[in-house]
Amino acid sequence: VPGLEPGFLLTVSRPRGYKNTALICKAVEALPGTRLVVVGGLPERTHGWDPRLTGLVGVSDAQLAWLYRNAVGLVAVGREDFGLTPVESYSFGRPAAVLRAGGYVDSAAPGVATTWIEEPTVAAVTAGIRDVLATAWDSQQIRQHADRFSLASFQARMVDAVDEVWRSTR
Repeated sequence: VPGLEPGFLLTVSRPRGYKNTALICKAVEALPGTRLVVVGGLPERTHGWDPRLTGLVGVSDAQLAWLYRNAVGLVAVGREDFGLTPVESYSFGRPAAVLRAGGYVDSAAPGVATTWIEEPTVAAVTAGIRDVLATAWDSQQIRQHADRFSLASFQARMVDAVDEVWRSTR
């Protein structure tokens, strides 16, 4: 992505209130030297955002892949039924700081790929981001965790489930 240096935090979300993008932006503003890229664009704000925050819209699949590969981690604080963005981040070997709620609980791997954000407050998001930045992550372990959500893993689990039902009816 032209003009972006690797080493930023990433959040991927449409501008919806429940995604808590403004909260993530405020938390990053409280962390000197930390940069954030917001795919979906920065939330509206009367006095603007710190220049360390970059909003992007109209991002191609190739650009999104570059962003995941070059991020130090993802931050996700929305209330989601599943929450795909952390799994996408994991597939690129990148950790995520996520809200301990909703679907994020099902896809998280604390200590392997995930740090928790305990509540949707600036202080809690800042703490979660600090944990992501301070941890020495193993990108291979993170990718292995993401493999649990791959098409091949899903197909294998479906075959196993059908086999189990088939055997139980005989």
